[in-house]
Amino acid sequence: MAWFKTTTYNLALWSPMTLLPPPEEGEGIPIGEDVYRRKVYLNPSRLPNFHGIFLGPTGSGKSTTAESLLYDLVEMGINVVCIDPGEDYVEAVRELGGDVVDLAERPPDIFEWPGDPEVWLQEVSAAFRYSMGLGEEQVAALAEALREEFEGSRSVDGLLARLEGEALSDIYLGEAYVRLKGVLERLRRPGIGVGRLLSRGRPVDIVFGRGERRLGHEFEKLATLLLVSQINEYRVVKGPVHRVDLVVVVDEAWRLLRMPGHERDLINSLRMMRKYGVAYWLVTQSAGDLPPEAYEQFGFTLALSGPRIHAMRLDLISRLSEEDVEWLTFSKRPGYGLLIRLGYPRPARIRVLVRDCVLRRRGVSS
Repeated sequence: MAWFKTTTYNLALWSPMTLLPPPEEGEGIPIGEDVYRRKVYLNPSRLPNFHGIFLGPTGSGKSTTAESLLYDLVEMGINVVCIDPGEDYVEAVRELGGDVVDLAERPPDIFEWPGDPEVWLQEVSAAFRYSMGLGEEQVAALAEALREEFEGSRSVDGLLARLEGEALSDIYLGEAYVRLKGVLERLRRPGIGVGRLLSRGRPVDIVFGRGERRLGHEFEKLATLLLVSQINEYRVVKGPVHRVDLVVVVDEAWRLLRMPGHERDLINSLRMMRKYGVAYWLVTQSAGDLPPEAYEQFGFTLALSGPRIHAMRLDLISRLSEEDVEWLTFSKRPGYGLLIRLGYPRPARIRVLVRDCVLRRRGVSS
């Protein structure tokens, strides 16, 4: 891509034979430069919603780009919550004056809920079903124990005692009880307080332990679903707002949110939360990680360069031109990609702009 470093584009502006696309409005977050080295923006006020997807194989720059954008969001008055299994955003959140919460030390409280208890029961039961692959009979038995404990002492120990009693007489629950016990024991001493964290108005990074304290994959998926449900409910109770003021970044979404049966609930959640000022940014590897109909709920998709199969999967959803496919396929350097925005006539071929502090922290040359 040597041409990218030349000044040919400056001369082309004065050539009568050259037809250049019009420059973009200078509002919003400058996310990159196009092939004419002009800024390309993410403008929340122009997009139909601010939900976003960051796509690309390992090493393409997804998390690096998202980390850099955290600074822009905070500067615009938009708070951020990062669900961060890889601990990619810890230093950025600390620099921005935020809180880092380790779920190995401060797990979520499954009984924390500001709204309708029936909605809580549905959400928590669904979180266990999707994250642990429970059957209908197992979910029904769990839901009954959850209801009784919610109306009682609201303790994990009490819930375990109820489940143990049920497991002795219910063959379906008995098969799942050992797995449920292992997960629930990690929730015995809740300490995260989602409502308290949101009320502070500071950035939050949520991590899942490290080394021997690393939480298991089932627990990570369950905790992610619980946290997302609690964040959503607090915002619903707060009421509709007319602008985005919270972005929730879910990194490694390909393994935290990709669960059989969860697709419809995910789409409904994205559709609903636009009214309450919440945008979800999902960082994942492949366009195939989400069902095609989910892309209708995202205001933008940033696809970073990778192998041809990566570009072709996106083409099945977004109907790219051959030039766009080639740009994704042959721009081998990290940080090159396509920005697809709803309401814009065509994708923008860009080189992503990343803040120097983020590049230095990750050991990447600018």
